[in-house]
Amino acid sequence: MRFAAFAGSICAACLLSACGGGGTEGVSSTPAPTPTPVSPPTGGTNSTLTNLRVSQTFEGLGVVNRFTAAASNAATSNRQPQTGGAVQVRYDASTGSYTIANGQLPDASFSSADRSATDSTPAISTYSKTSGTRTDNLALFNPGTGNTKLALTYASYGGWQSTNTTGSSADVATTFFVYGIKTAPSDMPINGMGSYKTTLDGLFAGNSGVYTLGGGSAIVADFAAGTIDFSMTPLGRNIADGTTKDFGAILGSGTIGSGTSAFTGTSDAASMNGYSATLQGQFYGPQAAEVGSTFLLTGADGQGSGVIVGKKN
Repeated sequence: MRFAAFAGSICAACLLSACGGGGTEGVSSTPAPTPTPVSPPTGGTNSTLTNLRVSQTFEGLGVVNRFTAAASNAATSNRQPQTGGAVQVRYDASTGSYTIANGQLPDASFSSADRSATDSTPAISTYSKTSGTRTDNLALFNPGTGNTKLALTYASYGGWQSTNTTGSSADVATTFFVYGIKTAPSDMPINGMGSYKTTLDGLFAGNSGVYTLGGGSAIVADFAAGTIDFSMTPLGRNIADGTTKDFGAILGSGTIGSGTSAFTGTSDAASMNGYSATLQGQFYGPQAAEVGSTFLLTGADGQGSGVIVGKKN
């Protein structure tokens, strides 16, 4: 197997697997049409993500997973401690381009010319560009009613993978991030509960290879108490041989920051298969209509990262 083709497919395969459900099947649908840049109005900000009309920098949350992968079987080594923090998603309305910045790698910009009509679907838009030994791939979850997986209005997520190929291996840095129109702290509910229909997406780098992550997830907020509960049942699929990996059910809780629309969470205990998780999230839209969170998944045999996004039931 030619390694460049393998490495370039990691990020796109990750999003495709989870959007197909359960991390075991891809999206099967007609590709979405290539967006046409429009002449944007001057000034202002976007009120939703479904029809971006104004250039805007979205301050998002991200987590970076870095490792070296072997071409023969995608087994990983040199895994570095995962890091989470701020990610910027800069949208240019005049060109329809996106620039992703995580403060750890050189920024990557993707124009409409970098978009793959073949690999894009109603659920995701994929972009790819190569310069020398470095390949950058971007997959963005499409907001709007046309998304066949989950129709979001104010929140979205993406996966940016930067791969530097040297001989029979590659150094890989995959950043999963959430972004969108944040709920203003003054607009956060102060009473009642919020249950969110969510989707999970991610990547796990382990001793036995790289796995795309799908599976079930849920987030429930108690706005009066300022707390959240979450559950996730990640399921992995090895990108080299298709074998599956069950990470077990992970349950946890966390707190909504006082005077903010952000939250954090930690698993209560390791799953029966020995994995634990931490969350860093944000509410989006009016009255916390939607939610987005990054997660770190850790176990004795490797490390994973990804996102959970959803809308209020």
